Amino acid sequence: MGGRGVLVTLLLTGILTGCIIYREPVTIGIDDHENAMLFIVAKELGYLDDKFKIIEFESKGDSVEAFYLGRLDVVYSTLFDSLYFYGKGDRGKIFLLTSHTLKRKGLLVRQGLSTLEGSKIAVEVSANEYLELVSFIREEGISLDKLEIFFLPEEEGHSAFLNGEVDAIYYYDEYTDRLMERGEIYRNSRGLKKIKEVLIASEESFKRKRELKSIVDAWYAALAIKLQEPEKFHSILEDLGHHKSEYAGLYRKMYYFHSDNMSMLGEREIENIIKKELEDMELKADIKELYSGEIIQ
Repeated sequence: MGGRGVLVTLLLTGILTGCIIYREPVTIGIDDHENAMLFIVAKELGYLDDKFKIIEFESKGDSVEAFYLGRLDVVYSTLFDSLYFYGKGDRGKIFLLTSHTLKRKGLLVRQGLSTLEGSKIAVEVSANEYLELVSFIREEGISLDKLEIFFLPEEEGHSAFLNGEVDAIYYYDEYTDRLMERGEIYRNSRGLKKIKEVLIASEESFKRKRELKSIVDAWYAALAIKLQEPEKFHSILEDLGHHKSEYAGLYRKMYYFHSDNMSMLGEREIENIIKKELEDMELKADIKELYSGEIIQ
């Protein structure tokens, strides 16, 4: 049978079985932070085969923007960033929401809060991080107009602090702990940082439900390794050049709001989380258009 006959047979098989056969892989956009690395580990261990292609970006903002510009099928990001970009381009639908905590964030100041006015402060390149820094500054009664803020990735921020180029940095405790001998750390009074991250599929790729279910399964398979075998998880990333050894502790300091650390959040709970986030951001959107629990049922 010729090539055309094989193609017709495959198409007929797909139609008869109720499936559409896609030739192009599902593109998944990630950044280099925390749980996005689960996809790198999942791909390396074979949980994601050649039907999936992972594309790495330098920041969540870049990956989400690329998604809403129609350049990705799926993106993994924070709920905050996904809602921030929602409606500014191609629409997508959330099919997984996970909630966990990191140790609370802190502002590391070289000579104390009393010297902060007129200082230069480094903060992670993220709208979410900036808003948290602003909230922290206001809680301390310090005028934002009297500060000079620089948006820098963690390592660049650390280098700037150690080299005296900035007077303070605002990052996770995991990163700032190793710098505390150079200054004083002030914790965010709101306590542990609750992270809400999502997987979003474009309208067209949401039709590929089998592949989306495989993505969810692969994410949880990698999460199991991360929680149960952190050394193995980190060594895979280190071998691939994705994380330095000094970040190994990060994967032991993540706490999940799932029973037994693994169960998925319920649909009603997810809808309430999205509703609260929309209210906090003063945005209006139909939750049914934003989220569907169809994939994880």
